[in-house]
Amino acid sequence: MKQTDLFLVDEVFTLFTDECVEKGLTDKPAGSIFNCDESSFCHDPSNTKVISPCGLPCKRQTAGTGRLNTTVAADGSKFPPFVVFKGKKIWENWMSKDAYPGTAYAVSDSGWMTEKVFLNWFQHQFIERVKTIEGPKLLIYDGHTSHVSLSLIECAVKNDISLLKLPPHTTHFLQPLDVSAFKPLKTKWDKVLVDWQRHNYGRTLGKADFSKILGETWPALSDHNIKAGFMKTGIFPSIKLPCQQSIMVLLSLLVLDSRHSSRQQAQANQLATVPRLPQLRDRQIVGLYHQHLMLAEIK
Repeated sequence: MKQTDLFLVDEVFTLFTDECVEKGLTDKPAGSIFNCDESSFCHDPSNTKVISPCGLPCKRQTAGTGRLNTTVAADGSKFPPFVVFKGKKIWENWMSKDAYPGTAYAVSDSGWMTEKVFLNWFQHQFIERVKTIEGPKLLIYDGHTSHVSLSLIECAVKNDISLLKLPPHTTHFLQPLDVSAFKPLKTKWDKVLVDWQRHNYGRTLGKADFSKILGETWPALSDHNIKAGFMKTGIFPSIKLPCQQSIMVLLSLLVLDSRHSSRQQAQANQLATVPRLPQLRDRQIVGLYHQHLMLAEIK
């Protein structure tokens, strides 16, 4: 949370709300609001678990044969996976017959999402699947460079699709896939991967094996977890994010405390009842307070 500008978060929700009102999405079903994201999956069973101090972020190596683009809707539905392999062209033997139905494939020089690959996905996967939905649609994603291009914007405008790019350092609590969907999916992946390794000792996970295991894992991306992600972020149903409310209350209490020292104990009692953001230190709260004062002076 150290890099998160919570005033910018409030602006994101304002932009999101204004766009929904302008496009009439507030009266549309949840299936008109989408979130997409890419992620890697661990290919080494020995790296499926890591140890980290309680309350601190931890990382593990997830680089491997392919990356995955995932798209979900606020109604709990999901698209088939879109797999990006490293290579020059796609070979038929990379596509397992046991892959999840509708799985699509692409290649790039690095195995990562590129502007060209993302545009191809948007035109031939996303638009093809949402064109039967009446009215405007909204797609939310992070600010990776591959997600922004003139061709993409023109294509989105032509098909009545609004694009909402999330600010840096906010996807861990503003992106539904990151908030609640990816965790159970990758937990299931780790279990299936370990089981595969036990039956294929000495083998390296190949591209066809990747597609097959992904097919077994994909049902773990449940509609319950997808809906929970949209709800926890405040995107659908559209509400103020709980963490936003907490910060604004903290700021207002700090202002009151600075002006009325005689009520210090009462304010401390109120602060104790306000849910704190993970890893939000006192110095950060003070920094937000000063930022709040500067904005007030500008106004």
